[in-house]
Amino acid sequence: MGACPNDSSDDAASGDSTATEAGAPPEPPCRECECCVSSFAPVDIWECGCQLPDGTQEFADLLTCATPASVANGCSEFCAGVLPGSVFQLWPAGCADNRSMSCGTAFWNPSAEVGFSAGRYQVDFDFIDSIIASELLPLFTCDDATFEVWQRGGFYVANASSGELLYTLGLRNGDRPQNLNGMPLGSYQDAFAAYRDLWLEGEKLYALVVIRNNQALVLRYQVNA
Repeated sequence: MGACPNDSSDDAASGDSTATEAGAPPEPPCRECECCVSSFAPVDIWECGCQLPDGTQEFADLLTCATPASVANGCSEFCAGVLPGSVFQLWPAGCADNRSMSCGTAFWNPSAEVGFSAGRYQVDFDFIDSIIASELLPLFTCDDATFEVWQRGGFYVANASSGELLYTLGLRNGDRPQNLNGMPLGSYQDAFAAYRDLWLEGEKLYALVVIRNNQALVLRYQVNA
């Protein structure tokens, strides 16, 4: 771990949080990534908290190997999406050891969890809910597919291959998500808004519009109880 400039070792190890308004350039905690070695090594846990002046709060654990500055940006984006105008706090919270996770088995086998019928990808609610409840840890550990920021705005799918969740859900490398049930997906804030207004409200039918090979394509999903 790199040393923190102009800080004593006690200060660097104290885990003091940093706070700033969501969307403002963040000042990350004085801490480098300590835990990550490979995809099956432990990952860093960062605690992200958002608070409005009236006391309304939201919290999330960010599990990542990213630099402190990137994590701070992620926390800022999260708070801007779930509590616009809130002040966020970010502090290191230790390591999550995911080396015992078994991929490609009954523990994590997306191909066995996703079906296709009546023109829709069929997914069980419990499967998706378990991924969300685990802070997406199986995706970080077992799958290489990611949504990357596109230089012209929005996101695109990268590194998707057979057997991984995004691929199993019909997404392919280069796909650029445009909207979900009519809600835009051009930013992290848009994605959080779609999650809040659709998934948290119990929506069961989804239509995802993506651009593939310069043409619009609609992928349809049904979440089953």
